[in-house]
Amino acid sequence: PPPRRRSVAAPAAGPHPPTPGEGPSELRIVAVDTGETTRIPGENSVLPAWSPNGRWIAYTDRSQDFTRLDITLHPVDGGEPVHVTEGPAHDWSPAWSPEGEILYFVSNQSGTMNLWRVRLDPESGRPLGPPEDVTSPGATVAHPTISGDGSLFAYSSVLHTQNIEIATLDLDGAGLSASQPLTSGSRRWSCPDISDD
Repeated sequence: PPPRRRSVAAPAAGPHPPTPGEGPSELRIVAVDTGETTRIPGENSVLPAWSPNGRWIAYTDRSQDFTRLDITLHPVDGGEPVHVTEGPAHDWSPAWSPEGEILYFVSNQSGTMNLWRVRLDPESGRPLGPPEDVTSPGATVAHPTISGDGSLFAYSSVLHTQNIEIATLDLDGAGLSASQPLTSGSRRWSCPDISDD
């Protein structure tokens, strides 16, 4: 009898998390001349950015279960941290304007990862208003940085594609045939299930 064949579909790999590392992490300040280190409070802190005036370190503060990302400021000379953002959105990857009065960051507050900014009080570090969406040409923005004169931005423009492909499976041991795409484009397709017929 001919070999039994059935078509199976396989989804592409899922998206990667927006910040490095999966386990707990901490930030430390190291004095170059002495090598002395000072630990910055926080159990899951990543992506630090030193303010231009040297008074603050902005960083991404991850929740214990890694489901939330917020922006926090730590005063270098000690004191209580300032929570710049708090809430269900993923706010991460801070970058300072050259004068240190505006903190840019990446957030999905509008539904996609895009660039946002918030004006800060230079003395207290507290936000002077709600974050503002900054229009960028990329579909998904990551890891922004700003030139010293404030005239240029550099950032990663991320495009995730996730499509379904189909291949023929030989149940008698010949394995899978070459796959062929069933979907295409930037819409994310996943979790296929072929009907019995």
